[in-house]
Amino acid sequence: MIKTIRSTAFVILFSGFLFGCATTPKTFNAGKDQGQWEAKAQVKDLEKNKTETVSLEVIAQKDHALRMEVNGTMGIHVASLLLKNSEISYAIHTQKRFISGQVSTKSLRPLLNVNLDPRWLYNVFFDTAPEGWTCKSSEAGLIENCNRPDGSKILWSDRSGEKKRILISTAQFEVQVLVKDFTTKVQSPDKAFSLEAPEGYKRYKLQ
Repeated sequence: MIKTIRSTAFVILFSGFLFGCATTPKTFNAGKDQGQWEAKAQVKDLEKNKTETVSLEVIAQKDHALRMEVNGTMGIHVASLLLKNSEISYAIHTQKRFISGQVSTKSLRPLLNVNLDPRWLYNVFFDTAPEGWTCKSSEAGLIENCNRPDGSKILWSDRSGEKKRILISTAQFEVQVLVKDFTTKVQSPDKAFSLEAPEGYKRYKLQ
């Protein structure tokens, strides 16, 4: 009961400083170096023909730190994730597991069941080109698509100010992210960019 109360309190606190002052800018800011986003994501495993939809609450400082809360249907708190420099850690609340280690292309497999490189999250939310990809921008200078020789793609579409839709597609999976709200103000970054293993969770190291 106490753990449930603590978990609920944390979600309320995080949501409070994440969206308490959220106002979506009407124009796009290509030079932003931090922000907070509210989004929905659909992860489709093409090999297993399985699809999962989640809600995301994201706080990030460009190419430095990214915190994400993942919620499933019926408001179930699925996971808390922290990407900071070359390290990643996340708690899978539905399994009471805490996973941490060096960032790699396989870092998120225990959570998403696909090899989504977590560093692409910076590119998705900050509208930047992933390293080693070939990208094209619109006449207005907004990034539109990126491609790799292996056929992987990232597409940005349906823009309205900071609201947008992003599709990441590879031969193995597709991830679609719909950004619904955004604010440039990051509140309580010290709290957001810190994540410890909750009491009673089993710890695992990424290989």
